Amino acid sequence: MDYCTYTHFIFDLDNTLYNENDYLFPVYRKIAEFSSKNYNVSETEVCQYLINNYLEKGRFNLFDNLISDFFLPKESLNHYLLHLRTIELESKLSLNQNVERFIKINKSYKNKFYILTNGNSIQQRNKFNQLEFSDVNVFEKVVYAGDYSYQKPDLRLFYDLGLTDKNKIQTLMIGDSIVDEEFALNVGIDFLNVLKL
Repeated sequence: MDYCTYTHFIFDLDNTLYNENDYLFPVYRKIAEFSSKNYNVSETEVCQYLINNYLEKGRFNLFDNLISDFFLPKESLNHYLLHLRTIELESKLSLNQNVERFIKINKSYKNKFYILTNGNSIQQRNKFNQLEFSDVNVFEKVVYAGDYSYQKPDLRLFYDLGLTDKNKIQTLMIGDSIVDEEFALNVGIDFLNVLKL
């Protein structure tokens, strides 16, 4: 793909700029430690449960199922969500090397980079703030769709980035999911899966 035709690049956050497991697995270990201290369950078992079920079934109802299967109090969910959204990692989140190289190569006075991410805005800001990137200011704007009443693939988010219809032909969306691809289709811009970067 010839990137010279583009001057605006929109990136997804999770599993595009970095590997989301690098954020989630420390969260699960923290939750397991918390559960062991407060609810008299095995830290190892809780941690393995969270990681294995996440890898096999995804995140949907993961904490609810943990509470049910380990007979934990329902109010523990609030503690788990707090860990998920505000954890301070021991080490920074490593930027996807291909993305970092891409930005360095394509960085110039005319090229602009943006981030557009779905999800809880507190959690997504926490992730972004813990990215290990020498030039985080390279991003023109970061839009957290959780701040809005709509999320990707809603095309209104394109304009929330500060872009206009005139920018569409020069804009490339780089992401990892069908939602990212659908967003690009809705807006009328090109899409590239980050794995092909």
